[in-house]
Amino acid sequence: MEKEQEMLTELLRTAYVMGRADRLRLLLNQEDPAQASRMLSYFAYFNRERVRRILSVKQHAEHIADLVRETEQKWRGWRN
Repeated sequence: MEKEQEMLTELLRTAYVMGRADRLRLLLNQEDPAQASRMLSYFAYFNRERVRRILSVKQHAEHIADLVRETEQKWRGWRN
């Protein structure tokens, strides 16, 4: 989970840097349609990857919370 969080941090940092150049402004300033298309593809890739990693970290956190709850319930059962 720590590795996923590190990778997500890097993706968010990249998204921040790329986001500073507003997409619409970036597209309007492009003279080369092929370059504009590539930039949109990069934005789409980074967004998909960011969402995938966020969901992965969320799933890991939920799994850990489930394990903690299960362990606490078992612990209470043993103590009684």
